Amino acid sequence: MRHFLIIFMILIWSGQLLSFEAHSEQTTLYLVRHGQTDWNIQGKLQGHADIPLNNTGRAAAAGLSERIREIDFDACFSSDLQRAIETARILTATRPLIIQSVPALRGRNYGFWEARLFSEFLEYEKGGQPFLNIESDAEIRKRIFPLLNEIVSNHPGAAILIVTHGSVIRNLLAHLLNIDSPSILSIQTNTVATLQLVASNGQYSVREITDIQIHTDGKFDMQVLESGFLCDKAKNPRLP
Repeated sequence: MRHFLIIFMILIWSGQLLSFEAHSEQTTLYLVRHGQTDWNIQGKLQGHADIPLNNTGRAAAAGLSERIREIDFDACFSSDLQRAIETARILTATRPLIIQSVPALRGRNYGFWEARLFSEFLEYEKGGQPFLNIESDAEIRKRIFPLLNEIVSNHPGAAILIVTHGSVIRNLLAHLLNIDSPSILSIQTNTVATLQLVASNGQYSVREITDIQIHTDGKFDMQVLESGFLCDKAKNPRLP
């Protein structure tokens, strides 16, 4: 009986160790902004409006697919809007991955302002008047971080492809790099821009960005950018 208890305790202890090691593994998240749409060209706010990619957006997604062809992704998640879903389909066309559609990966809900010109939105913003029925930065983060935590928890040590929208990527960067405002003026994301995050022990760190610019006080801020990176330029030649 004593030997059985000893063996049982060893098995329990080993299980605890394995569980701890699994949760301490690094999970890599590759967040991609969807490809270009006609509304991007026209300067319209898209928000939750379900706008498809245009041919330029499809070509850019195909180009990105080629650049990341060596990455062995374990899972793929996408916003449920068609511009994101189509981008994800192009990126996973040659991979045995099922695209998991998640509404929480949508960009900011602009409410009344969707389909209106971004320039009109900026003019209204300059007037200092409150925005009604527009999703706040805090609300975006409230739905994004729990989702990322769930993905990381379910895929320890994995490489995950996530296709989403500019406002999501800007909010993640602003939070992780301690930037006060994640607005489109302070953090600019091109279509098919990428943000690579590493998740470990409940913490997220920025590893690499592509086609994203960070501006503070009206100029590109390399100091802010470098402060958030785990890797230096020598290891990541694609860093700005």
